[in-house]
Amino acid sequence: MNSVHPDAVFDTGLWTDDLVAERAAQYGVSPGEYRTRNLLSMEVTSAQVARSVVALCSDDFRVHNGCPGADRRRQRPGALRVEEIKGDSIFVRAS
Repeated sequence: MNSVHPDAVFDTGLWTDDLVAERAAQYGVSPGEYRTRNLLSMEVTSAQVARSVVALCSDDFRVHNGCPGADRRRQRPGALRVEEIKGDSIFVRAS
């Protein structure tokens, strides 16, 4: 099974500039540094996360389960398909 676990995606309605500044101050860093406090050391956008989800639902990843050494007999290739992308939402359907 492929999965996406985004963290620190700040271009959503959950994060205001004031909230980012407040959290950054708690860590003793600037808002810019706080926005890049991830393994990539760069700001990650919701559009980038959405494109990753779309890619993982595509046929390119239909037989990749993301778990090296997993029991491939239990895989169900192509179990999810992107139905629709509307605004910030991606709708998937089990096939």
